[in-house]
Amino acid sequence: MSKKKSGKPLEKTIKLIEETFNNSPDTQVFLSHTLICESGIAREFDVVIKSKLNGYNMCIAIECKDYGSRVSIEKIEAFKSKCSTVKEINKMVFVSALGYQRGAITQAKNFGIDLLTAEQISPDYLNTLMPNFSHFKLEISKKNIDHAICVGSNESINIEDSIRDYRNEVLNYSTGEKHSSIELMQKTLDASCKFINEQSLKYYVNNIKTIEENPIFLLKLGINIPPVTFYFEDKNGYKIDLLKLEFEIEIKFNPKINPISGRVIKHSDDSVKAHSIIFKIDENTESEMIITPDNNFTFFHTTREKTVEFKSLASYDAKNNKITST
Repeated sequence: MSKKKSGKPLEKTIKLIEETFNNSPDTQVFLSHTLICESGIAREFDVVIKSKLNGYNMCIAIECKDYGSRVSIEKIEAFKSKCSTVKEINKMVFVSALGYQRGAITQAKNFGIDLLTAEQISPDYLNTLMPNFSHFKLEISKKNIDHAICVGSNESINIEDSIRDYRNEVLNYSTGEKHSSIELMQKTLDASCKFINEQSLKYYVNNIKTIEENPIFLLKLGINIPPVTFYFEDKNGYKIDLLKLEFEIEIKFNPKINPISGRVIKHSDDSVKAHSIIFKIDENTESEMIITPDNNFTFFHTTREKTVEFKSLASYDAKNNKITST
């Protein structure tokens, strides 16, 4: 008897692989998707791809089995029978973790079902897939509330005396609304994500050999503020313009995150469709990297069952020691 495991991780991996190859706005990939059969009964399929090609509707149903043995002919026939009840399905794909029995391969060919395998790969194989790849977790561990300001005034006053009245609160010239300097710092931080990632990546590649011993990186952020935007009043009622705000943040590089598992997904002719590598980030979070045969990779991040695709913010050219925004 086949040893059954939860098929959900495999279904998710196949869904993400199909997402990676999707380059059409007319194509959608669904996980655990329901289709309605001819009798009006709802039937659930592991992965469904819906698309339009030259005005024609396309619907691909994918069945995933993470069994401890090869898939039998009975499973192929059951999948064919299930698909036959749904008119909109015009392509069938079956994925097995450990391959297929001979009769299953023959019957799948008769039914026009494409067969894929998704075998677990060894730790040694994982290392050969990613020899030049480092996955690290970056976090802003401290926001320093200490900050420096630059001020100015058109009025003939003693700036040095006036600045002693500054109490981390400024007003907007246009609206009169009050803002704390901490609030302005937070807005600066939120708007600086791209810069922070670029500088962190540059620091990482330049200190990769010592990053575990010295995981802290201090980065200074600042914002130049146009005159007559924000001001504070001194004790004599004079308006002092806030022209520049600078502060420091502490960035921590958490230890390198190693992969916990991986799969190689192959077509029936043994050619590779994709590789999948899974990283455990913390108790509630994991990342899955999909590598295509042309060595392009896509990251998907899952936190509490919600999955989003990671977008590349910057890349590093080791030859020219250059960070490039993307």
